[in-house]
Order: sequence, then C-alpha cells, then structure tokens
Amino acid sequence: MTLRLCIRTHTEIDLTEFVYGHGMIVAVSDIHLGDKASNRAGFSDFIERYLKPNSEKITELYLLGDILDLWRRDTSAVISDNLEILNSICSLGFHVFYIVGNHDLIMADVSGDGPEGKALAELTHTPASLTICTNHHLADGKRNFRFIHGHQIDYWYALPFYQAFCRAMCHIHEFHTTRADLWNLVHLFSKDLSPIVAKRIERLSEGARREIERKLAAPLDGYTVSKEESAVVELDLLSQFIEIGGLCPSASDDKSFDAIRREMISLCDDAETLGADLESVQNLSQVAIHGTPEEVVNRFLMTWSDIHRWILELDREGTKLSQRVQLVRHLRRIAAMLTADLRPDEFLIHGHDHHGYVDEGIGVADTGYWTGKKASFITIDNGKVACKRWPLL
Repeated sequence: MTLRLCIRTHTEIDLTEFVYGHGMIVAVSDIHLGDKASNRAGFSDFIERYLKPNSEKITELYLLGDILDLWRRDTSAVISDNLEILNSICSLGFHVFYIVGNHDLIMADVSGDGPEGKALAELTHTPASLTICTNHHLADGKRNFRFIHGHQIDYWYALPFYQAFCRAMCHIHEFHTTRADLWNLVHLFSKDLSPIVAKRIERLSEGARREIERKLAAPLDGYTVSKEESAVVELDLLSQFIEIGGLCPSASDDKSFDAIRREMISLCDDAETLGADLESVQNLSQVAIHGTPEEVVNRFLMTWSDIHRWILELDREGTKLSQRVQLVRHLRRIAAMLTADLRPDEFLIHGHDHHGYVDEGIGVADTGYWTGKKASFITIDNGKVACKRWPLL
C-alpha cells in the first residue's frame, strides 16, 4: 500500500530527545545513490541481509546524509530511481532519521506540489516512521549521542556560504548546468548571509569561481589529498566568506560556551604535549579563559589553521599518523560544538569524511561510506559503539 507522505522535517537544529531501552541503533552515510561510484548493490544487500533480519532488534536507523547524490542531477529523477530502496528501509518497523548532508541538503526543503515533493509522496511508510532533519540528539538509556552529517565540521568558519553553494549544486540541473547559472544560484541562496559576504560572492572573478568549484565539487572518484592538506587549501580558498559573528548557537548561553572554553583549553594541552609549540595555541589557551565568544572563536580559527599546517610539515617528515590523528579529531569535535550544538557529554556520530572508525577517547565515530566496493556502518548496542564493514566477516 502506498501512503501519502507524512514526514516530520526540521531545517533547523533538532534538539528533540528520544530515550530508548536496549534496542540497537544503526547509522550509515555517504551512499551517494545516483552517482556512478555508489555501491548501490552492496547497500541493497545490506538491507536484505542485515537490516531486515535484525529489524525487530533495531529501534532506529540513522541515514547520516549524502544518501542521495543530488549535485548537478535531476532531484526528482534520483528520488524516483531509488524509491524502492527508500521504501524498503521505511517499511521495516523501526524509526528512520534522515539527516541531510551536503550532497542532499535540499531533502530538508522538498515538499509540497513540486516534482521532488511528488516523487517523495510515493514513499511507502507509516506516518511516524521517518524524520528528515539536520541534526539530532539521542539518549539511549546509557549514553548521549549527537548525529550530524559532518560537513558542518570541515566548513564551520564559512558554513552559510558553503551551504548556499550546496543548495545551488542541488538545483543547478534545473538551469542547464552553466557556471554562470550556478553562481547566480549561489548568490540567490546567499540572501541570509551578511551583506559583506553576499557582495563578495557577487564580485568573485571567473577564475576564483572556477577554483572554488574545482575544489568543492570534485567528483567522488577524483583525486584525493590528506585531511590536513584539504583543510588548509579550503580555508585559504574560502577565507573571504568567513562569518564569525553569530556563528555559535551556544554563544548566548554562558554555561554552554563555558564548555567550549574548557574543550579549547584541553586541546591546547594536547597540542603542547605533542610538541605543537605554536603561538596561536598559547594565545588560544589564554583567550579561552576570559575572551568574548567572538574573540575565542576568532582565535580558534587561527589555531585550526596553524595546527593543520604544522601537521602537514610533520607529515612531510614522515611522522606517524597516530601522532597527529587525535589532535585533528579534537579540533573537529570543537568545530561540532560550534556549529552543531554538540554537548560535552555527547558522543558524536558523523559521516562525510569517508573514514570509518570509533574513537572512544575523543568521543567521536565516523560511519564510513558506500562507494566503489567500500561499505561500513556504525552500530550502538547497549551503549557500545562499533564500526563494522560490510559484508560482515
């Protein structure tokens, strides 16, 4: 039976708390259905041989973004082509949280009588089985968790611009994919940005636009660089779109921002222990104690840049990954506190990075991705977080 779509959507941060007993929670991300690189067959197999047999044990499934790949594609066609997969997920009896990513950001917006809304209306489900949102908190009875896609972490300092770019990439198919049309759309979706940043977008040279597109819209199977190099390049590329004022949802709450201050001081201690004798690290430790939220965030941006550049130098000298990975994950946890309202007592579950892992020390896990022959997912069972590969060995 096909029911009229009746989903709850939240385009803003969703702080609703759900408390469950001992049911299992599953999280997957970055399937990129619609892209030629997607491991669609592997994910279909995962539904049939893992989700279905365990459906009575599973209480929630988190789809952590980039489930559909809508960049430069016909959104309604991609939804229709993958409707069978979405239907099979939504019919298994557990609640599905679809948390939008950068490649399917407009899933939180599509509704009504447009072609995308009509395509979604063919989704078979029970009325309360699906929630589409950007961010979610869960208490499973033992631990607290925060679920996001993860692009908020990489682009935290210029997130309004980046999300305007993502929306434009999701809609560009309607305008026949010329670069001029893309940037007209970026400008259109920049109406909520500061007037200064909106004007900078309007005045971008053709060369600058091409360089931003090349870096931000590279194909999934294109060239790859290290996380540190990517962070440095992107910060340099997007520096003119930085918006610090009003960035942090917790800035107006002294208690919440105090937690961010403490986390930054802890980061500085970790950096100094690892030998990162950087002036910005020393300054951050001092400013974090008494500075205003804007001063603290500005100083953290300098530290973010300096630590990534420092790690790049270490990498060229052959320093082992284990000597830097904790520091980078700590930086990223603070970025999530700034943009996704991550709380100190929450374990962060995200996608986007395409690296499946669980780090209990930092309190973060990455679901991995489903492209090529790769496939991984996260389970939370009785409070224990695990990253698993598919097919299971």
